[in-house]
Amino acid sequence: MADSDDRATGAVVLDILRRWYQVPLLVGVVIFMFWTRFQNYDTFTRNGEGFWLQAIDSWYHWRATSWMTENVPWTLSFEAWTGFPEGTAPGQFGTLFDQLVVGLSLIIGLGNPSQSDVLFAALIAVPMLAALVAVPVYYLGKHLGTRVGGLAGAGLLALFAGEFFRRSTAGQFQHHAAEVLFMTIAVFAFVVALTIAERERPVWELVSVRDWAALRRPILYSVLAGVALTLYIWVWPPGVVLVAILGLFFLFQLSLDHVQGRSPDHIAFVGVVSMLVVAAGTAARIKQPGFSATGLDFFQPTLALLVAGGCVFMAGLSRFWSGTDISRRSYPVAIAASVLGALVLLAILLPGVVDTLINNLTGRIVPFGRSGGALTVSEVDAPADFFGAHVSSEFGWWAFYTGVAALPVLVIQSVLNPDERAKYLLVFVWAVVLISMGMTQARFNYYLAAGVAVLNAYLVGFVTNGLSLPESVEEFDWQVSGTAVLQVSVALLLVLVVFIPLLPPVASVTPMDVGDETLPSGDAVKWEDSNEWLANNTPEVGNYAGAGNAGEIGYDDRYSYPEGGSFDYPEGAYGVLSWWDYGHLITVQGERIPHANPFQQNARSASAVLTAQNESQAELYLDAIAAGVDVTHDSNESELRRAVEESNNPPGIQYVMIDDLSAAQKFPAITEWTGPSYLDGYLAEEERTFASGDNRNSRDVRVGDDYYDTMLARLYLEDADGLEHYRLVHESPRYSVVGFFGNRQASTSIGTFGDVTESPGENRSSAAEIIQSFEQARAGDFGVPVGSQFVHDPYLTSSVKTFERVEGATLTGETDIEGTVEATVTMQTSTNRTFTYSQRTDIENGAFELNVSYPTDETLGPADGYGNSSVRASGEYTLTSINESGEPIEEATNVTVPEEDIQTGGRLDVELSEIPDPPEANLSSLDIAGQGEQATVTVGSDEPVAVDVENVGEETGSFDVSLSIGENVSTTASTDELDAGENETVTFENVTTDLDQDIYLAEVSSGADTVSGQLLVEAEPGPAESVLSGLDIAGQGENATVDAGVGANISVTVGNTGGTVGSFDVSLGVDGDLQTTRSTADLAPGANETVTFENVTGDRDPGEYEVTVDTPDDSLTGSLTVEAATAVVAATRDPVHPVAIAG
Repeated sequence: MADSDDRATGAVVLDILRRWYQVPLLVGVVIFMFWTRFQNYDTFTRNGEGFWLQAIDSWYHWRATSWMTENVPWTLSFEAWTGFPEGTAPGQFGTLFDQLVVGLSLIIGLGNPSQSDVLFAALIAVPMLAALVAVPVYYLGKHLGTRVGGLAGAGLLALFAGEFFRRSTAGQFQHHAAEVLFMTIAVFAFVVALTIAERERPVWELVSVRDWAALRRPILYSVLAGVALTLYIWVWPPGVVLVAILGLFFLFQLSLDHVQGRSPDHIAFVGVVSMLVVAAGTAARIKQPGFSATGLDFFQPTLALLVAGGCVFMAGLSRFWSGTDISRRSYPVAIAASVLGALVLLAILLPGVVDTLINNLTGRIVPFGRSGGALTVSEVDAPADFFGAHVSSEFGWWAFYTGVAALPVLVIQSVLNPDERAKYLLVFVWAVVLISMGMTQARFNYYLAAGVAVLNAYLVGFVTNGLSLPESVEEFDWQVSGTAVLQVSVALLLVLVVFIPLLPPVASVTPMDVGDETLPSGDAVKWEDSNEWLANNTPEVGNYAGAGNAGEIGYDDRYSYPEGGSFDYPEGAYGVLSWWDYGHLITVQGERIPHANPFQQNARSASAVLTAQNESQAELYLDAIAAGVDVTHDSNESELRRAVEESNNPPGIQYVMIDDLSAAQKFPAITEWTGPSYLDGYLAEEERTFASGDNRNSRDVRVGDDYYDTMLARLYLEDADGLEHYRLVHESPRYSVVGFFGNRQASTSIGTFGDVTESPGENRSSAAEIIQSFEQARAGDFGVPVGSQFVHDPYLTSSVKTFERVEGATLTGETDIEGTVEATVTMQTSTNRTFTYSQRTDIENGAFELNVSYPTDETLGPADGYGNSSVRASGEYTLTSINESGEPIEEATNVTVPEEDIQTGGRLDVELSEIPDPPEANLSSLDIAGQGEQATVTVGSDEPVAVDVENVGEETGSFDVSLSIGENVSTTASTDELDAGENETVTFENVTTDLDQDIYLAEVSSGADTVSGQLLVEAEPGPAESVLSGLDIAGQGENATVDAGVGANISVTVGNTGGTVGSFDVSLGVDGDLQTTRSTADLAPGANETVTFENVTGDRDPGEYEVTVDTPDDSLTGSLTVEAATAVVAATRDPVHPVAIAG
């Protein structure tokens, strides 16, 4: 009994497992897909202090979602806050995707969501939608094969770390994940509808007799398929491509059915019903006229109706054909001819439809035929090495190829099983088109991920078809011992081949890795400070120049599609020009209206302005843009001027924003939109050779002057120097080096200006030093090292700069000279960087007139209708007249130019005066160490150097006086302000202390005058030191003989060889016994004295004696012989009387 109960329980468990094992596995896949994408979400919340998003388009989805949250239940049908001066229908934004996020935020915020609620909804929605793609992938795999296949496809999708994953992580607030989800649902809905239709075979006769019971299921599933496709198009209007894919499928399927003698009615029934639903659903959401396919317009319902009509036509023609004797094989030829004829007729009646079909075919579906500006957009460019490295990085080593291997299997199965051909053929056509789309645009590989997963799901299902979980242990034993072993082995091998390359440690990159490394858009981070300045320091839109119309164009207002498609902006509205990549950031972060945007709207005109070769051309282009004229370099300038004159001064573009990438990496792309191309127009005809510092790494860099003449370069690199109608009003604190890295124009970020200026660190230069060295490098045509590379034509500049268009103030005056007048003023940015703005004009008929664009004071602000510039003058203007020889003759200093005159075009008269001789220093009376121009000092002595400075000029001034002593001393002192003729003695203290013993040139200079002298530094004198010489014993030298009893003297010469005065004790010793000591007088260095020891031999007995004379420093030795006395006759004056002398 117990055994039977156990068996029953086991059977129940096995039954539940056999029925529902896929559910927990599929839920696990969905959870895994969500977690890997959502794990790094806190990177984008910034701890409640603002937020960041990935990718530029994410910011406009944020705009659309925020707007719709404020305007529930309305959708954003027209946008006045981008595309100035036309505005735009946002097309792919404000669609069902954004509505879903709005709905989620309303749930999170309990009907009144805060910004943080909307942000959380935006961060969670995309990973959630991406994770849900696993569900239709599973069901497609199951429907085409088995549940095991469906699970394999869903699991494979979860492990893809390529384009689909990267575009569906938290922070990627874009519609791509929703696109894939709704497209895959739509394909699955059509697979089901076609399966039902092939099973129940609806025909037109059932419709004519209104047999709705027989048609109920085919109609229901066809309607659901149409609804699914409509929802997909509501998410992404260009998703009408799936209508085209289905049209291609119906073309093949209906032709095959007829050729094989099958009625095409039941498949055509699905096509007609579903496409009528699509036509109705898309027509109900038309937001703009035209046939663009990028937005919800006439194209989507028109194409759906064409496919529906094509199905009716093909079914009807099949019926007619079947009643004739014409070969069935001729039917496809007739269909092909009919399609061509329909296209010709459409080109005549609805040319917009054909143009859009061709543009989408060459731009989105087939990998050739694209040109021009579209090739400059990286995400729509074709991936390199598609069948090699690209698919390997997207789908692992083998998943793509096993998916491709499934395609012929689909074809074979559709041939062998004609009753179920439709679903196999549809998936085949869909997958082939997805592969072609992935080859055409790199971004479309997020679609291909679903296609590859479904194809592998089908292949696994094909291999495992017929296998199921055993209902008992006995059945399991039977399957293990049966032929199913081979089938299971093949399936396991297939799964291992596909999955192992996607799993660690084999996979170099996994979803966990990519999800953990998601970061905000670098552009958004870099532009944030500049856009915040724009939002807070420029006039409200509608209030430029104090127009007072800000209330007529609110940021969250609803705008209907305007007649003619161009918005009528009120007076005081204005636009901001930048490269199109940054338009959405300007709209969202800056809450201002960009001219060009990532819709690529106005990209050509933005390119024309940025690459204009002079200011007058750029001004004409901007005025023509305001007048509603499309501008390129091919535009006729006379026609542009005429359009401007007739336009009645409409609102225009008042700000220009440029970043380092626009001036470097993106510049070649900018040129492609309006020409000439970068290679043809902006590189030098001949290469310039730059030395790389040490002359060992010379490079040939083709840098053309036309690049530096562009408005982009003159604004961004030169701070609008020499321009009349532009001024720098803000720069980002982030700084970059811009130049030619090797042979490539590029930029690299180096941190903030403050970082470089205040903390240069060891072996690093300050910002001022870098700027100076870069100027020298540009002047000398040599490269400088930046990191591991040499950079040529280098600039250190803010990463983002904002410029304001102004009327400019006109400075006028008179002069008698012939030549030019130059105006200069020093400006300082909020980062404390300084630069000089200058303007020059020719003198004509004794008068001059020049326009300047920078004020010397800032008195206006947003409340007045103007910007609050963060770039201020650090002084007043100086105007100088310069003759034809280049000599300055006259000047006017401290010229004030009010901001009001800059903004309104005011005129200021300036009076020039002859330039007095400037302060000039004359140096005299050089005194070194108090000894005049020639001096001698000892090592270590502290002696001053003084010089008289006289102002021999005509103006008061102070002078910097520099002293150099050889290469060892270099110092500077400054005089007070000296009037003409006044003098001052400048004394340099403590300048000789560290000098070594040597002869030095001492030079004092100020301006052009120099005086010099000589300084001898001697060694420090040593102490007094004695030396003995000239030992004389008894007048006989060092060796003497005397008779006993004779008192002879001993003398010695004592000299002072030391460096100071000193007295010396001199000792006399005889045979080692000290006899006496004498002291010298004080002897100067080099002096000597003879010391005499008197009568030192008289009491000596006869014998040999050693005589020693000593000082503390020296010693001399001699010998003395004393002999016994002998009788002698001494000669006298009276020789007759001899004297006897006793011995």
